Amino acid sequence: VLTVNYAVKAKAGRRKITDIRAKYLVVLLTEQELPEEFFILYGEYNLPLQLYPYLRECVHSLFSKMGLPPLVLPLRKFLVPDSKDTKKG
Repeated sequence: VLTVNYAVKAKAGRRKITDIRAKYLVVLLTEQELPEEFFILYGEYNLPLQLYPYLRECVHSLFSKMGLPPLVLPLRKFLVPDSKDTKKG
């Protein structure tokens, strides 16, 4: 079980418009026991890629329901170091 918390604050100039907090609970089911290293790598690389689209949709939907102008969070790009950039030895 992994928990991920997000906070999105929107301002217009110095005026605070909204503060949205989202908490996602991720349950991984497997027949095999997973090593601790898996959770470290999964939480750092894969989980953000899987959850961020849900956060974007949540924020967009809430703004629409509140009658505010649409707020679309930008696409998030995750950079993975190229193997030739990694030092060996």
